[in-house]
Amino acid sequence: MRVALDQTFEGIAVARGRACAAGRRLALGALAALPLALLGGCGSEAAASTGAESVDAATAAAPLAAPADEPRQQDKRTAADQRDAGLEADLRELVDVWYLRARNATKRPLPSDEVRVSISVRDARTGAVVADVRAGRSLRPASNLKLVTAAAGLYLLGPEGQFATRYELGGPIEDGVLRGGLVVRAGGDPIVRDGSFGAVEGYFDVLAAELAQRGVRRIAGAVVLDEADYLEPGPGPAWPSKDQHWKDYCALAAGLTINGGVLEAVVTTHTGASHASVELHPAPTGLPTSIGVRQVPGRLNDVRVGATVSKVTVGGKLGEAVPRIEAAFRHPDPIALFGSVLEARLARAQIAIDGGVARRRGPPAGEHLVTITSPITDSLVPINTHSNNSVADQLFLKLGSDFGGGGTRAGGLAALRLALDRLGVSTQGLRAVDGSGLSRDNRVSPAQLTALLWSVLGDLGQPGRQGEAAELYLDSLAVMGRSGTLEGRMRGTPAEGAVFAKTGFIDGTSGLSGWLQDASGRPLVFSILVNYPTVGGLNNKAWKPMQEAMVARLLEAR
Repeated sequence: MRVALDQTFEGIAVARGRACAAGRRLALGALAALPLALLGGCGSEAAASTGAESVDAATAAAPLAAPADEPRQQDKRTAADQRDAGLEADLRELVDVWYLRARNATKRPLPSDEVRVSISVRDARTGAVVADVRAGRSLRPASNLKLVTAAAGLYLLGPEGQFATRYELGGPIEDGVLRGGLVVRAGGDPIVRDGSFGAVEGYFDVLAAELAQRGVRRIAGAVVLDEADYLEPGPGPAWPSKDQHWKDYCALAAGLTINGGVLEAVVTTHTGASHASVELHPAPTGLPTSIGVRQVPGRLNDVRVGATVSKVTVGGKLGEAVPRIEAAFRHPDPIALFGSVLEARLARAQIAIDGGVARRRGPPAGEHLVTITSPITDSLVPINTHSNNSVADQLFLKLGSDFGGGGTRAGGLAALRLALDRLGVSTQGLRAVDGSGLSRDNRVSPAQLTALLWSVLGDLGQPGRQGEAAELYLDSLAVMGRSGTLEGRMRGTPAEGAVFAKTGFIDGTSGLSGWLQDASGRPLVFSILVNYPTVGGLNNKAWKPMQEAMVARLLEAR
């Protein structure tokens, strides 16, 4: 039996026309001395190859992307450069102006050769290069890497692609007793639902119902969790420092998880109460839990959350004038969380498990009981609109398992390379050790990102599955001033509601890449990546305003 779960989900400087001439006057010759690392030349810079192993395209089917022995998608379209010299010059001037503002905003030195800004703009219909400021440089992309992960999922698995978790009987059913246990085969499903605040425990009700239909009231053995070829959950290379690992954005990916390995606490105050109420999901966590939030006068928010291998804590104080807060944080072991919730949900259905939950790779095959599936498309909004790291990493491992030789970091990279090759996008210089962009070891160029965006979004409005994929992809992006990570940006400007994009930020890295239509109605795809020394506050003081000024300029292009 195969069951599909329908899980639906996660001071602006505006350059007006030729107003960038003011930037030229502001710079007044000092900018002429800035090295090419910052300012960039007229042409793209070739990126160095990482030397990563190639992937045999015959290893997996690609529902949307052309197999390796067919012409690549870009080969079927005209993509001659249509460079807009005025636009390109204005973008360079904005780099100059905002670099000076960044330098003035920090007390420590900010050498220009340590700041790298690269920009690519293409016509979204033809792929023609409209503007290029050192766009070929491979830089840290932060969460802009999610654009690659999401596109790879759509184009390797197709719009109808599924996460699939298979459940098998480990023995016969006799007098209401399942002999030999129950086997769970990992499929990488993050098991997330938008707006659920982690309350996704009902996912296992399908399993409980199927066991009940077979007359099972007790499982004599254990529930065996088979992680298959998925990596052991753990922090990625060059992740944020250990003191950040408890946070939700450092949630661990695994072959089996629930709510993307994230715990969510909803804390609500009540008039006259001494303590606020706390809901914690998914539950149970499989760990001892300490919950107690004191309710105090005023608007204080001093709620403290965290989970270690020994305890989950939700404590602190919350002012009674604050009706409700939500807090998300990482569970230290997503597989243990999955097993704990599964066991409790079966107990709720009055199905006992004698042997508890065990983790074992490669247990013998058993009779198929049920396969529970979740649409890949349900992951796109959490990945691109809400920038959910763990969901992106789950898809990355799923693609590695299906197309890259294993649900590992190497397998995920192999799958991304395969997808880009089939989409006609160069993989030279690409590095991906995760699907989220959280690692500082990731590299991609703005030229690659706009080539990808063109290859996917160039099919907007076209009939068939590629047109469907383009619509799904565009709809997954955050909307400027309206949704996701762009909800609070450029409100009240022409960009509000008109720009669909993916943000990106880790220390020393800022990015914005997406789609818009210029003043003539021409659709453009763009990518702006900034790598800079780790200096607190510069993203908000300089790089985000710079990106917004560039977006405003693109909207006025003709």
